[in-house]
Amino acid sequence: MAIALTLWMGTSAAQYESKTQTPTTYPIRVNQVYLMRGWLDVFSLGMDDLTDKLNQKGIKAAVYSHLEYYSLAEFVAGKYKAGAHKQPIIIVGHSVGADTAILMAARLQELNVPVRLIIAFDPVATHEAPRNVARVVNFFQSNNGWGAHVERGAGFRGNLNNVDIAQAADINHFNIDKVGKLHQQAIGYIQQALGSRTAPILASSTAAAPVPAAASAKPKTSDIEKSGNSKPAPTAASAKRPAPVSPQTPSSFGPSL
Repeated sequence: MAIALTLWMGTSAAQYESKTQTPTTYPIRVNQVYLMRGWLDVFSLGMDDLTDKLNQKGIKAAVYSHLEYYSLAEFVAGKYKAGAHKQPIIIVGHSVGADTAILMAARLQELNVPVRLIIAFDPVATHEAPRNVARVVNFFQSNNGWGAHVERGAGFRGNLNNVDIAQAADINHFNIDKVGKLHQQAIGYIQQALGSRTAPILASSTAAAPVPAAASAKPKTSDIEKSGNSKPAPTAASAKRPAPVSPQTPSSFGPSL
């Protein structure tokens, strides 16, 4: 298994090696951003680095195991309904952690709690965006054998961006969470979501969510990706592998960067 992983990651992955060598343990608490590591908490230490970057910018963030998503959803819902969670809810994850970021949002939908933003780094299964989410940004690779796109769920009226970076030869499933340029763009989305006065989009709203922020500049308006966004919503949860998506140019890594 270790040999297979080494061969898959390749030597180019070293330039993206996480600065964090061991996962940080955070208590379940009220945050502005909840980040989820992937399988075994050892392949997603880029989420720890992103957490550190967010905290350094004054954005309260904490990273958790993907196994904690359900407990986190219950905790966040309780605080939200008690009026103790006043900030927009933002969820970020890598690999299986990206899957559970969407599952956490789906649980919050069941509890009637809005989510402002989900950022996924290469989820390993195709999921539907829940209707309580204002915006979903999915950085994925359609050609790495792992990455999957996100589809519009029933009632979802937010913004959905599937950003396929298949042409970036030096990025793969095991280092996509550690790429500094993607961290910059993710921080831009998060800053915009926290600074926006627009209410989160719920099932009854037909308004569009704000267009993403530039990575290192003041957020500005730009065109969103059309890839995967024009399909009708599936009638049931999908378990299929991702359909072909028009790749984004690797130099841009998505909108407004």
